[in-house]
Amino acid sequence: MGCDRRLLNIISDITDLSFERFSKGISETNYQILCNEMRRKLDSMSLNLMETMLIPESLSTPSASSEPSTPAEAELCLINSEMEVEEFCFLLSCEVKRLSTVVYLECCLLNKTPEDEMIQQLVKQIFSLLEFIVIKNDFKWYSTLLWSVFMASSEISSLSKDCEELRYLALQILDILEKTTLGNVGRTRKILLDIWKRRDLEQSDDNSYGYVRKTIDDGNPKNDGLFLGFTNDWEKFVVKEDYAISLA
Repeated sequence: MGCDRRLLNIISDITDLSFERFSKGISETNYQILCNEMRRKLDSMSLNLMETMLIPESLSTPSASSEPSTPAEAELCLINSEMEVEEFCFLLSCEVKRLSTVVYLECCLLNKTPEDEMIQQLVKQIFSLLEFIVIKNDFKWYSTLLWSVFMASSEISSLSKDCEELRYLALQILDILEKTTLGNVGRTRKILLDIWKRRDLEQSDDNSYGYVRKTIDDGNPKNDGLFLGFTNDWEKFVVKEDYAISLA
């Protein structure tokens, strides 16, 4: 997937620990210690590019008639920098992979779901960067981002007001990646569509005729402060598909 070896080691450790999580082959305390250590390593790898080198595009050209935008809602553009655009996009791609690994850690091991605010913020941030790297620029090495696209796309919340917009953006990005990557983009697209369909059905009821519920069931075991020994959201919707494909 073309990333820092330290990140690959963390991804491998997350996968290994996920088997221990389900089989309860480790104590809750030791499990949390290992998860916290991996999260600390991921946080230490942050490049802090969002704060120092990117600004919302709509804020870069202010208009008297336009309402102020929030950074989370605005498109991004590069401010003055001595870096070349390609070099900057490459660094952003490293940040995308780091953020995607945070999503993997939180959802796979710490039982977060797409409805958790942290995950929704991470997913939006990842897609904001992916849009800048893949759609607004044209560097062939962005094919290494297929795994990150899958991670973020699989955790789009069916209840989010941005759901359809993010799903459409994910499909746009996959269409572009398909022209350059050696990864199986067609298979990835099919898997994501299946995950989205099952998430939508999960949020519907027998009488809703396809309309998703507006409330979230609070009976998830994660709310009891436990991490081990039950099927979490990641395992229910993503894990089988994740193992069914090589994401490059």
